[in-house]
Amino acid sequence: MKKLVYIIVCLFLSVGCSTDKSRKEQVANTPQKELLKNEKIEPSHEDTIMAEIPSAEVVKPKQSVKKVSAINNKQINITYKGKDCNRIVKATDIFENIHYVPLETNDSSLLGNFPKNIINKNNYIYVYDTKISGQEIYLYNKDGGFLHHIGRKGQGPEEYLGGMHIAVSNQGVVSVLDRMNAAVINYTSENNFYSRIKLDSSSMYDGIFLTDSLLLVKNWYDSPGYKFHVVNVHSEKVVNAFYPIANRMFRIGFPEMMTKYDGKVLLSEFQSNEILELTKDSAKVRYIINVNDKMPPKGFWEQKVSSFSMIADEERRMGYIGHIPCFAENARSIFLGFWGSLDKDEVQGWAFIDKSTGKHQTFKRIMLADNVVIEPNFFYSQNDGRVVFAVSPETVLNSGNQAFINQFPGLKEDDNPILMFAEIK
Repeated sequence: MKKLVYIIVCLFLSVGCSTDKSRKEQVANTPQKELLKNEKIEPSHEDTIMAEIPSAEVVKPKQSVKKVSAINNKQINITYKGKDCNRIVKATDIFENIHYVPLETNDSSLLGNFPKNIINKNNYIYVYDTKISGQEIYLYNKDGGFLHHIGRKGQGPEEYLGGMHIAVSNQGVVSVLDRMNAAVINYTSENNFYSRIKLDSSSMYDGIFLTDSLLLVKNWYDSPGYKFHVVNVHSEKVVNAFYPIANRMFRIGFPEMMTKYDGKVLLSEFQSNEILELTKDSAKVRYIINVNDKMPPKGFWEQKVSSFSMIADEERRMGYIGHIPCFAENARSIFLGFWGSLDKDEVQGWAFIDKSTGKHQTFKRIMLADNVVIEPNFFYSQNDGRVVFAVSPETVLNSGNQAFINQFPGLKEDDNPILMFAEIK
């Protein structure tokens, strides 16, 4: 039941303003589109608040890592049985550069327990949240201080009506996938309307920037299968559209993940054991995730049936593990989540894989500190093996670990989540 509640809540941050005076004058006197088109901001792996380690810690320089892999034929075999279902792993065993950011809580910035999307870019945190009152985009600084909302929900030409996801470019364009209007609505991080791009499908679900101009948008439930659009947020044009898998129809709003590693766009998703590598016009299989030899047979999710419940019933009856909603990768490791039938805890867990040896750990819970244990269902991938978890204040306060609690002065149970930023080892 807990998983179902989480999924429903899940149904559903990058350039800020410079403080330099000359920059302010340039912004004030230059049209927003021309400014963004001409500005060149190169992606940076250091462009993240996770690199901020307390001064008392000594961080050793990272050694170069040879990109080798013991994964044969693209398939990663994972065993998750018995005691693995109750195993707790220490966060420091699988993560490094762990950093906590409590998000400011006030009447304007109150979030739900599980935001739909969290993006950390250029020392800003963008949170897309779905609450009973509606969907809103929140901008926080690197320390969690609330700055302002971005965009506005409504039916006007510069508003979004029913967003499903957001993406943020290196230049600070914030794209809202407006499912209700079948359009991509773009804003600047300064909360100015930028552009609106109409699509031929209303079933948008996820998106990521391929370049500072090109946004890759994933659709679902769109015959003859799920579809990708590539749009240029500057020219407001649809550049391309393609169908990577025919007959993949039953995409009903479960969480999934688009991320990047080594410049490549990777997709993990529900109703698939594959990690796809995407370009502006194609998709190919990067990895196949096989948990307990319980993969559905080829074509299982593409079979023609009158109701999704028929597929779900067979999945449950056969014990298939065919959902990979979370995925992160760096040169050394892979970290992913896997789900089977939604009502079976024994087929939902986490795997941490060493790419050079193929060895893996599987577990259910993560210990952040003594008595501070989380059982997450989802994480937010931040590219190149960087991840974010939303930790509830209640978990921290109920732990009894006063040293850990003291990191968050004034914390209350109904405050916004604490974000845990980390890099997989």
